[in-house]
Amino acid sequence: MVKRAPSRFNPDVLAREACRFEAELPISQFPRLAEQLFSTDGSVVATFGVNERKDHTVIRGSLSFDATLQCQRCVESFVMPIQADFELVCVASQAEADALPDALDPVVLDDNGQLHLVDLLEDDALLQLPDIPKHEDHESCQPGEQSFGDVQEATAADKSNPFGVLKDLKY
Repeated sequence: MVKRAPSRFNPDVLAREACRFEAELPISQFPRLAEQLFSTDGSVVATFGVNERKDHTVIRGSLSFDATLQCQRCVESFVMPIQADFELVCVASQAEADALPDALDPVVLDDNGQLHLVDLLEDDALLQLPDIPKHEDHESCQPGEQSFGDVQEATAADKSNPFGVLKDLKY
């Protein structure tokens, strides 16, 4: 059974329901993600389930969205489809997060033992963005006008020998 995901939730309570949750949120609701994008059109779609595993509550799911980025080669915008799976272990404090093995990704609950859906998804969405956005194929990049100013040619008279002062030295 798939339910609409709440905007704020207690993972322990959702784990008892044993069902999947779905959310579709506009990219404009993710402030840190919106800063990294060329355009905030579109939405982030996520599905996830919350389960109990050993002594931890685990959130496992996926998210997808179309990221409109600015190519760093040609400075034009392009759309990169993003799809990511995530598995997060819920912990009550940063100390608990530090104690987890490196293979596990922790998410720290707030003071009320809850998570905010936007914050949860935004962190994973940001991790999926490339460090240097660029078109995958060079043919898509159309270089713009490049001008480096006027360069005057140096004449032979302008060129001085930097070692010329050494000839006047006496031994």
